[in-house]
Amino acid sequence: MAECERLLYLIFAESNFYNAIAVFYHDLVIFGTAALLIYEDFKSVINCINPCLGEYYVDIDGNYRPCVFYREFTWTVAATVQYFGRENCDDSILQLYDDPSGANLTREIIIAHSIEPNNEACS
Repeated sequence: MAECERLLYLIFAESNFYNAIAVFYHDLVIFGTAALLIYEDFKSVINCINPCLGEYYVDIDGNYRPCVFYREFTWTVAATVQYFGRENCDDSILQLYDDPSGANLTREIIIAHSIEPNNEACS
């Protein structure tokens, strides 16, 4: 148990967790709700993101537990292909990415992100 605790403290210290959790608690006190997304990151083990209030939608189940999360955010074409990989991008994004002039690499696109349960907990 002590080893697990040590590893978690190391992960938190090497990532942006403490900054993100401070923003999370600030939003929770001011707005009454907050969101914190934690992604795997090979450089810092985890990467924490605080979506802004109004940028996301949360649904709850019958026991008031959040079970659905939707948001939209803006990325450039280059960042989208770099993060998701060519094999996971739409043909329209790849056409912009492969433009020989490179002028479309900084073009902004809207990414729709959803997190949903794999079961029927939220019906």
